[in-house]
Amino acid sequence: MFDYINDNNNQNKLIQKKKNKKLILCLNLIGVMLLIGGGYGIKYIYDQKKDIEEAKLRQQELLASQQKKAKEITDSINNQKKEEENKTNIHRDFSKLKEQNSDTVAWLYVPGTDIDMPIVKGKDNSYYLTHNFDKKSNSMGWAFADYQNTFPRLSTNTIMYGHTYRQTTIFSKLKNVLKDNWLNNENKQKITLDTEKERLIFQVFSVYTIDETNDYLHINFSSTKEYKKYLNKSLKRSIKDFKVKPSTSDKILTLSTCYTDDSQRSVVQAKLIGSY
Repeated sequence: MFDYINDNNNQNKLIQKKKNKKLILCLNLIGVMLLIGGGYGIKYIYDQKKDIEEAKLRQQELLASQQKKAKEITDSINNQKKEEENKTNIHRDFSKLKEQNSDTVAWLYVPGTDIDMPIVKGKDNSYYLTHNFDKKSNSMGWAFADYQNTFPRLSTNTIMYGHTYRQTTIFSKLKNVLKDNWLNNENKQKITLDTEKERLIFQVFSVYTIDETNDYLHINFSSTKEYKKYLNKSLKRSIKDFKVKPSTSDKILTLSTCYTDDSQRSVVQAKLIGSY
């Protein structure tokens, strides 16, 4: 009887021992899985943080690169503006001209005429009709720009006036442009205008005579359409087709003087084609 009870107890202990081993094994497996999972979790968090830091760093690098480029562009523009502001015309001594007359704004040269002279600008369009370059009273006046024009940055249409008298002074020889030997000579059809900043070259596109009118004396235009209409009218008036077509993006030069008498005008118009 007692032997049977002992055997039974031994079997129960053996069974319990096996259960304990299985439980320990399961717990170990769970522990290992938790460790592995935890490791992967930590690695995932680490990798994610690393990716975020790398993304931030790259973004900062790209931003810094763009900011550097933007600064380089800005500095370049500022340097160009500074150079432009400091730029002077090496072809004329404007300092000396301005010492003689502070109203000096340009120097005009028209090939095939005797027009090779300084241009002044008064506070109105009357003063230089009766005053010379030295601001002394003189019935011949002087060649002058419309008082509304701007220099050295030109208006859309830069207009200049001068008297005609016995073919000897101011704009008297401008009428030479009406002659065949001028009209048929392309080398004479480029006008030079020197400002304090640069030398400007204008190509003639229209030459005509007209009864006294102000319809060609427009300096700026309210719209592209208005300017185009003006240019087309100037082209139609020309006594010769110069095969030069100004566009609404061009700046132009208009020279005006009397023709036979005060009731008529002789007009030369040219478009800006270059500067140096």
